[in-house]
Amino acid sequence: MEENELLKRYGREGDEAAFAELVRRHGEWVYCAARRELGDEHLAEDVSQAVFALLAKKAKRLAGHPKLRGWLFGALRYCAREAKRQMVRQKRREQEVGRMRPEVMEQASEWEAIAPVLPRKRGHSS
Repeated sequence: MEENELLKRYGREGDEAAFAELVRRHGEWVYCAARRELGDEHLAEDVSQAVFALLAKKAKRLAGHPKLRGWLFGALRYCAREAKRQMVRQKRREQEVGRMRPEVMEQASEWEAIAPVLPRKRGHSS
């Protein structure tokens, strides 16, 4: 069956078998291209899933697309770029937390030093 027909069947009728066939035909190369682009096996799996989730979402509109493989490659590049951006943001946040950690530890040790002299609430015993 032609790819456009598979897309129509999935997009209009929700035919899961048609979508599974599209994934069977294109899944391996999408994953391999993602892995080559990202250099990380797990991230490539995530990006491949994102590409096919996007395909599922846009299946009706893509039914007449002349080159599904080209669209998938473009979607892969977009999803890989977004994944790279998220990794950069996450590393930045981790670095910020790493820089803050000494301050937090310093504050914690200050609280530990003054805790014995702080008044306790009634009804609490140690």
